[in-house]
Amino acid sequence: MLGKNISELRKKLGISQEKLSEEIGVSRQTISNWELGETYPNSEQLILLSKTLNISTDELIGNEFSLLKEKIQNTEIFIKKEKKLNKILFIIIYFLILITLIILMIVLFTKKDFTKDYQTEFVCTLNGVDYQVYLEDSDGKYLLHNGEENYLAGDNLSDVFKSLDVLKQFYIKQGATCK
Repeated sequence: MLGKNISELRKKLGISQEKLSEEIGVSRQTISNWELGETYPNSEQLILLSKTLNISTDELIGNEFSLLKEKIQNTEIFIKKEKKLNKILFIIIYFLILITLIILMIVLFTKKDFTKDYQTEFVCTLNGVDYQVYLEDSDGKYLLHNGEENYLAGDNLSDVFKSLDVLKQFYIKQGATCK
């Protein structure tokens, strides 16, 4: 690693082995041996090499402290971004759940007024007598009132409206007029 770094940096800077050897105070063959990895510079020569090649001794020998520091910084940035994304995702999920609960509450706890969609009461006149027919909700059961008489019309709206229609048709067949 050290030999490769010396060779690459020397070539990058356009310095010959001979010129580098003069700067360091060693022979050209010594530089060649370092680059081939056959021998290694001592600590003094390493310091002179790093100054001549404009690089830290750590980077020259392949210690990647600066790269490690950069990786740590990039990791910290990534973690901060992840935390922000997680917070945003949490808020979105929270609001989706909240909206869903609100919609469920509205659907489940609002009572539909069927008088707007269906006729739930009427008056039939037969032989001069008025018969008032209407529905009453009694704890989820629907009672059909026909004058003085009360009938259980059912507990589902389909049955209830059928019962209302049957009663109305009965009066009409008897010659009553219903409103």
